[in-house]
Amino acid sequence: MNHIAPSLSPLDSEFSGIALGKVERGIAGIMAAIEDGMYQSSMKARLVSLEGQKADIVARLGEAPPDVPNVHPDIASHYRRNVERFTEALDDRTVARKQPKLYAPLSEELFAP
Repeated sequence: MNHIAPSLSPLDSEFSGIALGKVERGIAGIMAAIEDGMYQSSMKARLVSLEGQKADIVARLGEAPPDVPNVHPDIASHYRRNVERFTEALDDRTVARKQPKLYAPLSEELFAP
């Protein structure tokens, strides 16, 4: 089974995504108000604060290492063992006699001329 090992917990990345969206909406709202002519000096301070929050969130998300597959450290030997068992099963004629319906299509595909 192959899982992805998250670099941030799902809650952290979800919270960061929600917070980033909220900050971006706040910045857009202030910009829209300024464009509509409703500028006040307090808006500048709030805009600076929101831009700082956005930079912090983006930096935190950017520092997180990319998600990497969470692979069992001994996967190669597990795979090798499974291939060996499969090869033995194909070589074992008793398997063909016990399970002819399963073995026949497989052997036709593998050993077709």
